[in-house]
Amino acid sequence: MRLFLASLGITIKLAPSFKLLLEESRHSRTTPKGYIIENASDYKGREKQFKLHQYYEILKNYGLDYDFLALKRYKNQASTLKAKLDSADFIYISGGNIFYLYYYVLESGLDKIIKDQIEKGLVYAASSAGSVIAGPTLKYLNLVDDLKISPEPDKIKWEGLKLIDFVILPHWGEEKYQSQFNIVKKNLENDGFKVKTLTNKQALSISNGNVELIEE
Repeated sequence: MRLFLASLGITIKLAPSFKLLLEESRHSRTTPKGYIIENASDYKGREKQFKLHQYYEILKNYGLDYDFLALKRYKNQASTLKAKLDSADFIYISGGNIFYLYYYVLESGLDKIIKDQIEKGLVYAASSAGSVIAGPTLKYLNLVDDLKISPEPDKIKWEGLKLIDFVILPHWGEEKYQSQFNIVKKNLENDGFKVKTLTNKQALSISNGNVELIEE
């Protein structure tokens, strides 16, 4: 299993490590191809989402190819979504609201198929909210992100995707989030969860159980 989990995004200095993870693409392509999922922020409108595109362009400049994939179009269509992902070497789930994103992860059935896809060679890349949902739980994260932004808050599962056995807390050290994240970290650790924090200049590169901290 290969994952690349960032805080702010895959920046110019982090991109070489991500590309290294894709050296053996599962479809043996010279140019790895994947999908970018930006549902975590699509409620904000295209203008604000456009700010994230600087990170996508970095991937293109490093020789990666991508299309956008909207989970909203795959409600109750996990088999169709699976067929789509079968053709990809990677997915990249960008940041935004954790609970808004996870609603569409659940509605599309991505939660049911993603682990098998990764075990078959798909690389899971993400930043911020996309990195958080990879962990074992979303408990207490409503202290950081507004749960009510989810279209149906009552449908949210508090279990994460369980692709990793620790919870990632992104944007560590940012004044905007720090007091809330301090509480979340303490509560999670009191409940027995392992926690890893990431600053906006860090990412985790994970390959076959080996976890490497990448820093700019």
